[in-house]
Amino acid sequence: LAEDHGLRLAVLVNDFGDVNIDVQLLNSAGDDGIIDLPNGCVCCTLARDLIGVVKSLLAVERRPEHIVLEASGVSSPAEIVSILDVPELSTRIRINSIITLVDSENILKLARATMFAAKQISSADLLLVNKIDLVEEDHLAAVLAWIAEVAPDAHIIRTQYAQVPLDLILDNGRTGPAQTASFGQIAAGIDADGHAFESWTFRAEQPLSGERLLAVMNGLPASIYRAKGIVYMAGDPGRRYVLHLTGKRVTLIADRRWAEIEPGTQLVFIGAAGALDTVDLNAKLSDCTAA
Repeated sequence: LAEDHGLRLAVLVNDFGDVNIDVQLLNSAGDDGIIDLPNGCVCCTLARDLIGVVKSLLAVERRPEHIVLEASGVSSPAEIVSILDVPELSTRIRINSIITLVDSENILKLARATMFAAKQISSADLLLVNKIDLVEEDHLAAVLAWIAEVAPDAHIIRTQYAQVPLDLILDNGRTGPAQTASFGQIAAGIDADGHAFESWTFRAEQPLSGERLLAVMNGLPASIYRAKGIVYMAGDPGRRYVLHLTGKRVTLIADRRWAEIEPGTQLVFIGAAGALDTVDLNAKLSDCTAA
């Protein structure tokens, strides 16, 4: 909410309790664009309200580019996704990712008290293991070992104050040919807390096999957090496809026709510094060409 991102965002805030503290906190910084859902658990008692709010957002003249649902701490992310999987929404929205924020200082105590935390973590596409500045190395190692048991395929980013580049969380809407090219061949960046990330761009003029491409994407290491871009598909060469990977969730969806734009694939990958084996990744993606 604080970043100068230039995006149209709708933020749905939910709190389980008599007083919606989250909305009060957000209102203190201005409530433009914030929709306050009634108190209660989004994944059960507010199912009808959640669908209605999303439908109303899609009906406005300048509808949001992203809808961010900050669920209650006692919500089930997987059930929220299933609630939104209804005919009137399934062709109009795409679930980009489930992101779970893990309190590294307290998660092990919580895990001993309830299995719910493990369920929230195992259903996530991306885990932000937060407050790493408040714990000792041996404690953090124990947290990561526990996560490896309950979510062995988890994509993990260690954070302080939950600071991560926005590109890792949202599709920023800048995946067209000209904008993607601005990433350069390989680039490095550091977030507000000094954590290093790097990005790399793959380009191809020949159409790609969707089946081979998805196989490559599903086989990426957990240290690659994000990928997005435009795909020139062999099976449907007249239409461009949009690819998104957030954590372990991969989607490849038909988009508009190429029209006057020269067909071609441009994919941006973002990962931890040193995580991108660009030689290996380039070889695997190049093998996806239909020729």
